[in-house]
Amino acid sequence: MIKKEWKTLDVIEKTEEIMHAAVRLRNPGADPPKLEAKRTSPQEVTIFYGSRRKMCAFGVGICRGIANLFREQVTITHPACMHHGAEKCRIVVRKIS
Repeated sequence: MIKKEWKTLDVIEKTEEIMHAAVRLRNPGADPPKLEAKRTSPQEVTIFYGSRRKMCAFGVGICRGIANLFREQVTITHPACMHHGAEKCRIVVRKIS
């Protein structure tokens, strides 16, 4: 599912389209969160996360883990959070050049 040329931001950007779709197909009843990820620049992806479970910290950890896997450095900010009243979380992952 992951192309050889992909790196951290590519995997994050395609998570909903590729990974979560496969989870739902292979595991009927699975309920991964709906993500909207937008490449806002070549060095940045913004994730919009909404889930009744409010596991945004888990998502941040997954982003860090993906960056570690690819041996890339990223900064992750979380300017909007459901735990602080936002309708959806906004998580920004930026690759450090």
